[in-house]
Amino acid sequence: MKTNNIEGLTPFEINLLIQQGGKFIIFPFIISKMVKRIKETNIYFIRPNESTFKYAIKHFF
Repeated sequence: MKTNNIEGLTPFEINLLIQQGGKFIIFPFIISKMVKRIKETNIYFIRPNESTFKYAIKHFF
């Protein structure tokens, strides 16, 4: 699994952003093509004062 939206951040900076209200969100989804099922899980780091909408919208359609 890959964590998205943490590129260029050090662990210290991530910890600091979590203390300020940042969070990790998991968006699981399954794509079914008749018999074969593909399971994917995307993890996103949401920064403080950032909306989850722009990350969640593509998983709902």
